Amino acid sequence: MRLLLFTYEYPPLVGGIGRYCATLVDGLVEMGHQVTVLIPRSVEGADEVVRGVEVRYSPRSRGPFRSFVDAYRLYREIRTCRPHYVLATHGFSFAPLGLLGLFYRFPYALTIYGSDVQHHTSTRGLAGALRRWLFWQAIGRAQRLICVSQFARSLLQSVSLVPSSKLYVVYPGLHHKRFTPSDEGAVKRLRERLGLADRLILLTVARLVCRKGHDQVLRSLARIVPLHREVHYLVVGDGPDKERLVRLTKDLHLEAHVTFVGRVPEEELNHYYDAADIYVMISRQEGETVEGFGLAFIEASARGLPVVGGRHGGVPEAIIDGRTGFLVDPLDNDDLTRRLLTLIEDPLLRETLGRQGRERVLAEFTARRMAERTIEVLTQ
Repeated sequence: MRLLLFTYEYPPLVGGIGRYCATLVDGLVEMGHQVTVLIPRSVEGADEVVRGVEVRYSPRSRGPFRSFVDAYRLYREIRTCRPHYVLATHGFSFAPLGLLGLFYRFPYALTIYGSDVQHHTSTRGLAGALRRWLFWQAIGRAQRLICVSQFARSLLQSVSLVPSSKLYVVYPGLHHKRFTPSDEGAVKRLRERLGLADRLILLTVARLVCRKGHDQVLRSLARIVPLHREVHYLVVGDGPDKERLVRLTKDLHLEAHVTFVGRVPEEELNHYYDAADIYVMISRQEGETVEGFGLAFIEASARGLPVVGGRHGGVPEAIIDGRTGFLVDPLDNDDLTRRLLTLIEDPLLRETLGRQGRERVLAEFTARRMAERTIEVLTQ
């Protein structure tokens, strides 16, 4: 099958959606499908072929007509590569798809994450009304709506009359590199470089934004440290909430127990997971943003870590409470502190939950399984 993936985020510009796209493409190519990737970007890049995938860059336009320009570029690419399906995997895709669909018919599937639904249905003003109209145009003309979780599917159904026959759930998968054996030497050197050779490490890998719940972990840490001086919190990622979190760390007198690492290259991320003992991310809803699934929990489970997450959005589909980790009330610090202490004080439980989590990910969340399920949806 010839497929055109239309996205605004793709490696080396990597966030959650970028990793989702790269993993899906790898799985599709492994199955023998022909994939072209079209990426409107703020800076033009040279077209390239990466592991059998043609990646085409289109400089992203600015101003009020950018969606029209992107729609034209998408149209031109469709006419060139003649795909059997267009896979639109980013929330920015709705406007150009909605516009192009008014004049040109072509088969496409939209990926629904959850926050995209919240954003497009809650905007205000004239610009917001236009965005909502284009959103519903894109939704209405799509042949398939691929939701990353049952939560995302339910959220879309709650605000629309989209027929259930168009809605499918395909869970995100992980690139095979997330399953490669641990490099014990590299992990040991990382711990020593960070001065954490003999510490018990809590880890969060996420953008530093309010909804990811780093502040809740810091408040729990302030209650845990007097009981367990060996505990250290490693924060991987960057973002607009960093200044507030650094200030909170100082206010709680936790400077000796928290390290803000910043962004980490993809090829080094496994070392940080392997250096940790517990993965924790207490995400919650903030405004229009929700956790549609929680890919980082699956990544941590793939590395054999027990995971602790907020009972919110699609997170309960990423964590099986009591089997691969624990779900807590994202606004109840007592609940979080109690669960973290349980794991800190029981190494056998940590090992058991981590092993069961890895087994589940290997069975259900590989790139191959994600691609197979996507093709099943497109061909039904």
